[in-house]
Amino acid sequence: MASLQDTGTGTVLTLNKLVVFLKKLPTAVSLHAIAACGLTPEEYRLAFIKIDDKITADMQETVMDAHPQKDEIEAFLATSK
Repeated sequence: MASLQDTGTGTVLTLNKLVVFLKKLPTAVSLHAIAACGLTPEEYRLAFIKIDDKITADMQETVMDAHPQKDEIEAFLATSK
């Protein structure tokens, strides 16, 4: 996660003993940062909208509440469906 943070694609955050990676919106990440992760812009967008089935709904809500771009992410997800 630290190496992803170094690329500029998001931020590592600790929430109640849970270490999470808060991804930046695809529209806020440079093409160079996406390429540094070995992804195309479309692959990054698909990874961004993918729901993580390893965390509970409560955990997902906690993470979203802590995300500094919460409103922008919810708007982006609403238009990505």
